[in-house]
Amino acid sequence: MDIDLSKFDVVAPLNNAHYNKCYELNLDISTIPSKEIFNMFLDKKEYLTFFKSKGLERYFPEQNPINYPKIIKPAKGDHSDGVMVVSESGAKEQGIVEEYLYGVEYSSDIIFSKDKGIISSYTIRYPETDIRKIDSGSRLWMLHTNRIQYVRLDKRHKDQIEEVLSTANVNGLININFKVKDIGDRVGTIKIFDINPSWSGTSELHTNKIMESLSLLKDSVIA
Repeated sequence: MDIDLSKFDVVAPLNNAHYNKCYELNLDISTIPSKEIFNMFLDKKEYLTFFKSKGLERYFPEQNPINYPKIIKPAKGDHSDGVMVVSESGAKEQGIVEEYLYGVEYSSDIIFSKDKGIISSYTIRYPETDIRKIDSGSRLWMLHTNRIQYVRLDKRHKDQIEEVLSTANVNGLININFKVKDIGDRVGTIKIFDINPSWSGTSELHTNKIMESLSLLKDSVIA
């Protein structure tokens, strides 16, 4: 049995028919978004301005809020470089200033087609952070713990993300970080605090593990 593991999506096909379907879908999209989209998502201020002009600011944190705590971050950068939480007045509010988002945090690596929407997603759920335990000036990436969960992207969240990415005419690999605050039994509106024109480093590591598992599975089937 000859299997080309490089053709597999991050979700292992269950049979030949599923494999063929995934392969055909992946042929329809680019590996990375267009250069225009790529550059826009590298500049947080630019994409926030773009989505506001399209009437989609409801999916993003409030900009330049009056109340504390606030998030201060540079317009460009990744891995939370320069991202700070400020719980009281007195700090320099340079760059992008937005509301601190309460709720559950998610990071979703997505294969998106402008014609078909979300083809595949790989989503991590982080535990909710207690803002009372955050010191003013703390870097947010340090707050993440190992208590993460791998979850299926909720349909309502999926629909909201598709609306955002379709508006930007995205086609390719995208990483979206967002928070959701549940309201009663309803799943709340997403609040996107970061969009990256590539997958996260975390998913690359886990994808390698998946590929290793597939290789072992292939060997066991052949044996």
